[in-house]
Amino acid sequence: MLCARIGIALTLVSLIGTGCTNEVEASAKTGNAIDLAAAANEAAADIGNYAAVAAVPADEQAAGDVVRGMFAALVDRRWRDARLDWRDPANMGRVERERDGYERFIAEVGRAVADRSVDAMTVPLEIVATAAGGRQMLYTGEATLQRGRSGDRAWKIERIDLSPAIPVRVDAVYRCADGRSLTVVFDNRRQTALADMGRTTWRLEQQRVASGIGYSGQGAELRGQGRDADWRVPGQPPLRCSVT
Repeated sequence: MLCARIGIALTLVSLIGTGCTNEVEASAKTGNAIDLAAAANEAAADIGNYAAVAAVPADEQAAGDVVRGMFAALVDRRWRDARLDWRDPANMGRVERERDGYERFIAEVGRAVADRSVDAMTVPLEIVATAAGGRQMLYTGEATLQRGRSGDRAWKIERIDLSPAIPVRVDAVYRCADGRSLTVVFDNRRQTALADMGRTTWRLEQQRVASGIGYSGQGAELRGQGRDADWRVPGQPPLRCSVT
């Protein structure tokens, strides 16, 4: 509809510019009068809206680049450079402390999303931090950016909210009620698990549950709370298992 109105407006402008008034007069005689002023005003508004929408991807890219640049400085421990990307550098404290505690610190920056207005953006984050001994921890969260409504329009980081760190990989061995062992390798980054019992391996996908853990796939299901879990596979009764 937007493109159609813009096309109509451009046609009308062309008619006016070339002096083609006969067609307009003919339309008026048949009762199909064209309100040129209203059409032009409506099309101008549509063109303005179209331009504003088209500009959003550039804003998303710019906001994402600020976050990527800040984390690049953090990785190299260039604290002063990293602080330049914050509206209030004092808010960088937790992120700086977290990075300083690890040997490696890799941030994956997602696509920025406008937050109610084009002057605020949120950018999803996923951080994999590696300790000196090789243990990897996973953080997820988001960065919130703002820019001034006048004057300096550069994007600045307002805050970064991160979840508590969890291990990227967790290996667990369950002892089940029938005496068999169930070995599960949890991949918290990919939100998957590999469950092995005997000579059979199942690939499970993490499921949304109210509390505890929930994974299912290939007909199998693992649900648990704390150290206990229920293991179900097709054709067999459910098993109660506990981490050894």
